[in-house]
Amino acid sequence: MKIVSVDVLPVSVPRNSVAGISFPPTGVAVVRMRTDTGLEGIGHTLSLTPALFRTLITAVEELGELLVGEDPREPEKLSRKLMFPANWIGPGGVIDIATAGLDIAVWDLIGKDAGLPLYRILGGYRNRAQFIIAVP
Repeated sequence: MKIVSVDVLPVSVPRNSVAGISFPPTGVAVVRMRTDTGLEGIGHTLSLTPALFRTLITAVEELGELLVGEDPREPEKLSRKLMFPANWIGPGGVIDIATAGLDIAVWDLIGKDAGLPLYRILGGYRNRAQFIIAVP
């Protein structure tokens, strides 16, 4: 299986006012990753800083191009490939945020390819959330 395309859809999500304080909309980059087998993985990442939203979109698009032709079932390899461009400046910032949306799409593809929910692939054994309250 190979990744054949990565598309990024910029979405503006309105936010509610809190205590009379208004907040600007949140910019969300929705990642749509397609494979040669017809599977489609969806991911997302966001920026709470409207001034850098276009920068985030561009980073996701440019990093997504690095994944075309790669096998999404090798997430560690893809993660290293995505982080390599930032080696000379160190981790963090826009690169990490952009990579997150692509990584989510990769893991969505892994789950769909295996026909399993992600919690099972990652070793989980419950099919529902369990809340544990610790009392000191």
